[in-house]
Amino acid sequence: MHCSDNSLPISLRIILTSLNIMKKELFDLKEKSVHECDEHIAYYKKKAKKHKRWSLLLSKSSIILTVIGILTPLFDNIPIDFFEHDSFIYWGYASLGIAGGFQLYDRVIGNTNSWIRFIKTEIELKKLKQLLLKEWQRLSIQIDFDNISKQDTESFFVLLINFNKEVSKIVQEETKSWADTYLKGLNVLNEKITSLKSQFEEDITTYESQIQKDRKEIEAEKEKAKNEFGFLKVEIKNPLDFDSVEVELLSDEMKPITEKQLLQYGSQDAIFPKLALGTYILIVSGISKNKHIHKKVFIKITNGKISLQSVTLPKHTTDKP
Repeated sequence: MHCSDNSLPISLRIILTSLNIMKKELFDLKEKSVHECDEHIAYYKKKAKKHKRWSLLLSKSSIILTVIGILTPLFDNIPIDFFEHDSFIYWGYASLGIAGGFQLYDRVIGNTNSWIRFIKTEIELKKLKQLLLKEWQRLSIQIDFDNISKQDTESFFVLLINFNKEVSKIVQEETKSWADTYLKGLNVLNEKITSLKSQFEEDITTYESQIQKDRKEIEAEKEKAKNEFGFLKVEIKNPLDFDSVEVELLSDEMKPITEKQLLQYGSQDAIFPKLALGTYILIVSGISKNKHIHKKVFIKITNGKISLQSVTLPKHTTDKP
């Protein structure tokens, strides 16, 4: 004959009620623990997928750009119509720079590191969940839940508590690892910035030193040029035989040094001050009634001296009737 709970003694009914409540709390705690673990697993799986996509994109882009940068100098001697040949090789340097930037970004942000870390955390959580379910199943076989004792209930509670502790430990370690990775990435970035800053300052110092050197050399050349020059004085012996006289000074490449000097009204001197050292061509032209008489003379200018050149122009010849 089956006895209802109401026919049992009050003390026994209290014990059974208490055990039923503990049993319900036990299963609720189990479901909650497994659900929270599943949420962590889903989170890390989603994050790992996202970081995997970016990691592969950055890695593949870096590889392609690096290969381009390495191969570019090999094609340096090949004529290319759509690029200026002088600037083509710089595309290789740009490719290597961008590839390095991608790698630095990945290292500082910790994208690839996060991808691997999230996969590892996901696997550890799945493994821990499987261990819990197997241990729960083992204990369930050995224990009758309809007649579960307080001691057996405590065993399940201890199992769940240890499971939750391990889940929290794995999540905390992953979070700490993320923080460490990010801080290390910032340190790498700061080191790169410091290194580039030092290199930039060195380049600026070198550039300024070169500018100062070039400036001093230019000033020295100017000073040298100031100290190394000569003068030329041209004296026309017979200026009155003509209406006017033109005096022109050319370089040895037949290029005018100064504007022509026009001598009129019997003026006979033409002066050319501060001429660079070297050989010049002096052309003197006598003009009379639209007729020109020319005379060409080679002049050598020496340092610090006045070269005096006297020129006598031939007279016009008139045809007799």
